[in-house]
Amino acid sequence: EEPPATLPSVTAEPTPTVTIPPPPPETDGEDNVAAAEFAKYYLRVLSAAFQAGDPAPVRALTHDSCGGCHNLIAFLEELEAAGQHVQGGEYLVSTAVAPGDTAGDVTVDVRYEIASGEVVDSSGDPVRELPAEPLTDAQLRVVRDATGWRTHGYRIVGAT
Repeated sequence: EEPPATLPSVTAEPTPTVTIPPPPPETDGEDNVAAAEFAKYYLRVLSAAFQAGDPAPVRALTHDSCGGCHNLIAFLEELEAAGQHVQGGEYLVSTAVAPGDTAGDVTVDVRYEIASGEVVDSSGDPVRELPAEPLTDAQLRVVRDATGWRTHGYRIVGAT
């Protein structure tokens, strides 16, 4: 009788650990400058969440009323369920400006582009390419409450 064959173990590479940066001190205020800094921070967290394939950090900064945000969170949930994440694809913010003086409930005009990237599976194999996106003008409505800033709205205004 032959001994049982020994098969090599197959282990998927874990999704990379991505550190979600803490909010910068510039977001601590209640004025429009702090709101603009929070909008930039939100997009940095969004980039990190895509790279981790984890919707939790974005969900924590998003109010239930933000439909545009929930579309992004739904995509992150799909990645998480499939054991996938994004390599590259960072949001590259050019400007974030909160015109006027509407402390506490602010619409921030943001201009950014998104670097090219790809969705990869848990082994690091490419699933699909994500082409770079050109300069995009968007608005983030951010509101400060007792727990800090939260994004209440996200909409694309146009692309250049």
